[in-house]
Amino acid sequence: MGDITTARSFHSVESEERLVRRAERGQSLVEFGLILPVLLFLTVGLMDAGQAIFAYNSVVRAAREGARYGAVYGGSQHPEFPWALAGPANGNTPGTYAGDPGPLPLTANGLPTIVGAVLRGATGLDAKELTVKVECPSNCTARSPLIVTVTYKYRPLSAYALNGGAVLNLTSVARVTVE
Repeated sequence: MGDITTARSFHSVESEERLVRRAERGQSLVEFGLILPVLLFLTVGLMDAGQAIFAYNSVVRAAREGARYGAVYGGSQHPEFPWALAGPANGNTPGTYAGDPGPLPLTANGLPTIVGAVLRGATGLDAKELTVKVECPSNCTARSPLIVTVTYKYRPLSAYALNGGAVLNLTSVARVTVE
C-alpha cells in the first residue's frame, strides 16, 4: 500500500509543477505584451530625435552657406547686385522665399542667388518646407550687415501617433558683414 500512495503523491507533485511552469510562461507573455509598446515608443522617439538633430544641422549649414555667399558676392560693386532675394516669382514678399523651389534660383550670369546657396546647403531637407529670409540694411554696401534666416518645418514621425502631426520649426540665423 505504501507504494501506491507514494506514486500518487509523486504524480500530483509533477502535475502541480507543470501547472506552475505553464502559468509562469503566460505571465512572461503578458509582461512582454505590456512592455513592448513602451520599448517601441522609446525606439521611435530616439529615431525622431536623431532625425531632428540632422535636420537642425542642415538648417544651420544652409544659413551659413547663404550668408557666406551673400557676404562674398553681395557688395554693390559686384556685377550681379542687387541679387534676387526672393527666388522664383511665386508670391513671396521681397527678401523672403518659401515653398517649392522649382529650378535653382540663379542670377543673370548663372550664379546662384543667396536663396540658391541656401537650397544647395540644405542637404537632406524637403525644400518645400524651407523658408529663407534675407535682410540687408544699407543696400548691402561693403561693411554692412547681412542676415540670413532659415526656417524648416520638421514633422516628427512619433507626433502623428500622439496628436496627428505636430510641426517643429527649426530656425537658424546667420549674420555676416558684406565684403
